[in-house]
Amino acid sequence: MFSNAALHWVKPPEKVIECVAKCLRPGGRFVAEFGGKGNVRLIFDAAEAAGRQLTGREVRNVNYFPSVAEYAAILESGGLEVRQAWLFDRPTKLEDGENGLRNWLTMFGEKTFGAMPEDICSQWIEGTQERARASLFSTVVTPRERKKGSRGDIRARLCSLGPTSRRSRRRSFRNGKGKHKRSQGRRRRGKLAAGAER
Repeated sequence: MFSNAALHWVKPPEKVIECVAKCLRPGGRFVAEFGGKGNVRLIFDAAEAAGRQLTGREVRNVNYFPSVAEYAAILESGGLEVRQAWLFDRPTKLEDGENGLRNWLTMFGEKTFGAMPEDICSQWIEGTQERARASLFSTVVTPRERKKGSRGDIRARLCSLGPTSRRSRRRSFRNGKGKHKRSQGRRRRGKLAAGAER
Protein backbone atom coordinates (compact mmCIF):
# COMPACT_ATOMS: atom_id res chain seq x y z
CA MET A 1 0.00 0.00 0.00
CA PHE A 2 1.40 3.40 -1.04
CA SER A 3 0.47 6.98 -0.17
CA ASN A 4 2.05 10.18 -1.47
CA ALA A 5 1.40 13.81 -0.45
CA ALA A 6 -1.95 12.98 1.15
CA LEU A 7 -1.66 12.06 4.82
CA HIS A 8 -0.83 15.59 6.04
CA TRP A 9 -4.41 16.49 5.01
CA VAL A 10 -6.04 13.62 6.91
CA LYS A 11 -6.87 13.73 10.62
CA PRO A 12 -6.93 12.06 13.03
CA PRO A 13 -3.90 10.03 11.89
CA GLU A 14 -4.76 7.16 14.25
CA LYS A 15 -7.90 6.43 12.20
CA VAL A 16 -5.84 6.35 9.02
CA ILE A 17 -3.46 3.74 10.41
CA GLU A 18 -6.35 1.73 11.80
CA CYS A 19 -7.75 1.46 8.27
CA VAL A 20 -4.32 0.68 6.82
CA ALA A 21 -3.78 -2.15 9.30
CA LYS A 22 -7.16 -3.65 8.41
CA CYS A 23 -6.42 -3.55 4.68
CA LEU A 24 -2.86 -4.92 4.75
CA ARG A 25 -2.24 -8.63 4.46
CA PRO A 26 -0.04 -10.06 7.24
CA GLY A 27 3.47 -8.82 6.56
CA GLY A 28 2.22 -6.50 3.77
CA ARG A 29 4.13 -3.26 3.23
CA PHE A 30 2.88 0.28 3.79
CA VAL A 31 5.01 3.12 2.38
CA ALA A 32 3.96 6.75 2.82
CA GLU A 33 5.46 10.15 2.06
CA PHE A 34 3.90 13.41 3.26
CA GLY A 35 4.72 16.81 4.69
CA GLY A 36 6.93 16.42 7.75
CA LYS A 37 7.73 18.59 10.75
CA GLY A 38 8.71 22.09 9.64
CA ASN A 39 7.26 21.73 6.14
CA VAL A 40 6.83 25.12 4.37
CA ARG A 41 7.30 26.72 7.79
CA LEU A 42 8.39 30.11 6.40
CA ILE A 43 5.21 30.46 4.35
CA PHE A 44 2.99 29.34 7.21
CA ASP A 45 4.61 31.70 9.70
CA ALA A 46 4.18 34.62 7.30
CA ALA A 47 0.57 33.70 6.46
CA GLU A 48 -0.43 33.32 10.10
CA ALA A 49 1.15 36.65 11.06
CA ALA A 50 -0.53 38.46 8.15
CA GLY A 51 -3.88 36.89 9.04
CA ARG A 52 -3.60 37.95 12.70
CA GLN A 53 -2.83 41.51 11.74
CA LEU A 54 -5.80 41.79 9.38
CA THR A 55 -8.45 39.86 11.33
CA GLY A 56 -7.37 40.32 14.94
CA ARG A 57 -7.69 36.57 15.55
CA GLU A 58 -5.50 33.51 15.37
CA VAL A 59 -5.17 32.04 11.88
CA ARG A 60 -3.72 28.54 12.04
CA ASN A 61 -3.00 26.06 9.30
CA VAL A 62 -4.97 22.83 9.46
CA ASN A 63 -2.31 20.51 8.07
CA TYR A 64 -0.68 17.78 10.14
CA PHE A 65 3.11 17.80 9.82
CA PRO A 66 4.51 15.29 12.34
CA SER A 67 8.05 14.29 13.16
CA VAL A 68 9.08 10.80 12.09
CA ALA A 69 9.23 9.75 15.76
CA GLU A 70 5.65 10.91 16.31
CA TYR A 71 4.30 9.11 13.26
CA ALA A 72 6.36 5.98 13.91
CA ALA A 73 4.73 5.77 17.35
CA ILE A 74 1.27 5.98 15.72
CA LEU A 75 2.19 3.22 13.26
CA GLU A 76 3.43 0.96 16.04
CA SER A 77 0.40 1.63 18.22
CA GLY A 78 -1.70 0.48 15.25
CA GLY A 79 0.14 -2.84 15.12
CA LEU A 80 2.50 -2.03 12.24
CA GLU A 81 6.25 -2.64 12.38
CA VAL A 82 8.32 0.39 11.35
CA ARG A 83 11.32 -0.59 9.25
CA GLN A 84 12.58 2.74 7.91
CA ALA A 85 11.85 6.43 8.51
CA TRP A 86 13.32 9.64 7.09
CA LEU A 87 12.80 13.37 7.49
CA PHE A 88 14.49 15.19 4.61
CA ASP A 89 14.58 18.51 2.78
CA ARG A 90 13.02 18.59 -0.68
CA PRO A 91 13.53 22.04 -2.20
CA THR A 92 10.60 22.82 -4.49
CA LYS A 93 10.74 25.88 -6.72
CA LEU A 94 7.94 28.38 -6.73
CA GLU A 95 6.86 28.56 -10.36
CA ASP A 96 6.69 32.04 -11.90
CA GLY A 97 9.06 33.67 -9.42
CA GLU A 98 7.45 35.87 -6.78
CA ASN A 99 4.03 35.36 -8.35
CA GLY A 100 4.47 31.70 -7.45
CA LEU A 101 3.69 32.38 -3.79
CA ARG A 102 0.50 34.24 -4.72
CA ASN A 103 -0.52 31.31 -6.95
CA TRP A 104 0.21 28.82 -4.15
CA LEU A 105 -1.82 30.78 -1.60
CA THR A 106 -4.69 31.20 -4.07
CA MET A 107 -4.77 27.44 -4.66
CA PHE A 108 -4.21 26.15 -1.11
CA GLY A 109 -4.91 29.11 1.16
CA GLU A 110 -8.57 28.41 1.92
CA LYS A 111 -7.98 24.67 2.42
CA THR A 112 -4.98 25.34 4.65
CA PHE A 113 -6.02 28.38 6.71
CA GLY A 114 -9.80 28.46 6.34
CA ALA A 115 -11.90 30.91 4.36
CA MET A 116 -10.52 34.45 4.50
CA PRO A 117 -13.07 37.30 4.16
CA GLU A 118 -13.17 38.40 0.52
CA ASP A 119 -12.55 42.05 1.33
CA ILE A 120 -9.17 41.29 2.92
CA CYS A 121 -8.09 38.19 0.97
CA SER A 122 -5.86 40.15 -1.44
CA GLN A 123 -4.35 42.12 1.46
CA TRP A 124 -3.65 38.84 3.27
CA ILE A 125 -1.82 37.40 0.27
CA GLU A 126 0.19 40.60 -0.20
CA GLY A 127 1.04 40.69 3.51
CA THR A 128 2.18 37.07 3.38
CA GLN A 129 4.33 37.76 0.33
CA GLU A 130 5.94 40.78 2.00
CA ARG A 131 6.79 38.84 5.17
CA ALA A 132 8.08 35.75 3.37
CA ARG A 133 9.99 37.49 0.56
CA ALA A 134 13.24 38.02 2.44
CA SER A 135 13.55 34.34 3.35
CA LEU A 136 12.02 32.61 0.33
CA PHE A 137 13.90 34.67 -2.23
CA SER A 138 17.19 34.95 -0.38
CA THR A 139 20.38 33.69 -2.01
CA VAL A 140 21.66 32.57 1.41
CA VAL A 141 21.22 28.84 2.07
CA THR A 142 21.13 27.40 5.59
CA PRO A 143 19.98 23.93 6.74
CA ARG A 144 16.35 25.12 6.88
CA GLU A 145 16.33 28.07 4.42
CA ARG A 146 16.07 27.23 0.74
CA LYS A 147 17.66 28.48 -2.42
CA LYS A 148 16.10 31.45 -4.16
CA GLY A 149 12.45 30.88 -5.05
CA SER A 150 11.94 27.64 -3.08
CA ARG A 151 8.97 26.84 -0.83
CA GLY A 152 11.01 25.09 1.86
CA ASP A 153 9.44 21.64 1.70
CA ILE A 154 10.37 19.07 4.33
CA ARG A 155 9.10 15.56 3.72
CA ALA A 156 8.57 12.56 5.97
CA ARG A 157 8.84 9.07 4.46
CA LEU A 158 8.09 5.88 6.40
CA CYS A 159 8.13 2.22 5.46
CA SER A 160 6.35 -0.31 7.69
CA LEU A 161 5.05 -3.86 7.64
CA GLY A 162 1.56 -5.05 8.50
CA PRO A 163 0.64 -7.07 11.60
CA THR A 164 2.27 -10.51 11.84
CA SER A 165 0.60 -11.87 14.97
CA ARG A 166 0.12 -15.59 15.51
CA ARG A 167 -3.57 -15.19 14.71
CA SER A 168 -2.69 -13.40 11.47
CA ARG A 169 -0.28 -16.17 10.50
CA ARG A 170 -2.98 -18.80 11.13
CA ARG A 171 -5.38 -16.79 8.95
CA SER A 172 -2.74 -16.57 6.23
CA PHE A 173 -2.20 -20.34 6.48
CA ARG A 174 -5.90 -21.01 6.11
CA ASN A 175 -6.44 -18.59 3.22
CA GLY A 176 -3.20 -18.85 1.31
CA LYS A 177 -0.06 -20.88 1.25
CA GLY A 178 -1.09 -23.25 4.03
CA LYS A 179 -4.18 -24.33 2.13
CA HIS A 180 -2.09 -24.91 -0.98
CA LYS A 181 0.43 -27.02 0.91
CA ARG A 182 -2.29 -29.16 2.48
CA SER A 183 -3.87 -29.84 -0.91
CA GLN A 184 -0.47 -30.84 -2.30
CA GLY A 185 0.00 -33.23 0.61
CA ARG A 186 -3.38 -34.85 -0.02
CA ARG A 187 -2.55 -35.37 -3.70
CA ARG A 188 0.78 -36.99 -2.85
CA ARG A 189 -0.85 -39.35 -0.33
CA GLY A 190 -3.51 -40.24 -2.91
CA LYS A 191 -0.86 -41.15 -5.46
CA LEU A 192 1.01 -43.33 -2.96
CA ALA A 193 -2.20 -45.15 -2.02
CA ALA A 194 -3.05 -45.74 -5.68
CA GLY A 195 0.43 -47.15 -6.31
CA ALA A 196 0.14 -49.52 -3.36
CA GLU A 197 -3.21 -50.88 -4.67
CA ARG A 198 -1.65 -51.68 -8.02
